[in-house]
Amino acid sequence: MLPNLAAYKVTERSGDESSVDHCVDECSEEELAAFALVKQNGEIGMTYTFPGHQRKGLAKALTWHLTKLLKEMNLTPIVSIADANKISLDLHKSLGYECISRVKLMFFTPKDFDTDVLNFNETILPQKNYKIRVNNFYDWV
Repeated sequence: MLPNLAAYKVTERSGDESSVDHCVDECSEEELAAFALVKQNGEIGMTYTFPGHQRKGLAKALTWHLTKLLKEMNLTPIVSIADANKISLDLHKSLGYECISRVKLMFFTPKDFDTDVLNFNETILPQKNYKIRVNNFYDWV
């Protein structure tokens, strides 16, 4: 099983104050804010923070937790980052990652395939009202 993590923004629902003592999970709402996973080859990736939740350190927190989980599983955490993705390079360097090799990849896609799929934004330290949930990801066969 390969782990994945997601960060959710937790918002308390407003309501009858007298019922607060009976209120547990039903008194709050969770909104998916960011996620990251470990790919089939053991590489941390597919990290994404949704607009409105960026610049809060969520990607850094998720990557740090996945790194820790992989080490606990006796696996070597790795990432592949494009040279142009300075924000991801800086984030991983701040977590102690270092470049050990460079590769050139060639991708072949249909002529009408949109290659501009993600917009990367810089992050800072985590803020209140967010939590991280650890889930088990399915094995890819």
